[in-house]
Amino acid sequence: MAIGDRFSGVSYHRLFLPIAFLKREKAFFTDTLYEKELETGYDIVLINRCIFEESKVKPLHEVMKSKANYGFKLVVDIDDYW
Repeated sequence: MAIGDRFSGVSYHRLFLPIAFLKREKAFFTDTLYEKELETGYDIVLINRCIFEESKVKPLHEVMKSKANYGFKLVVDIDDYW
C-alpha cells in the first residue's frame, strides 16, 4: 500500500510510478489509510510526507496501532519535506 497526496508530483514520481513497475501480487495507491483495506493484508505500507497529527492519513499513534494489529512494515519517506 502506498499512501501519498494524489495531486503531488513527488508522490507520483517517487511512489506510485516506481511501484507500478515492480513485480508484485497487489498494490493499492491512496491518500488515506483505510482499515478495511489494511484487513486485506499488506507486507509494506509506504507513506510519503504525510504522517503527522494534522494529516488525513492518521495520527502517528494510530498508524503504529494499525502496524501492531496487521503486522506490516512501515516506511515513511519524508525527503523533500523539511
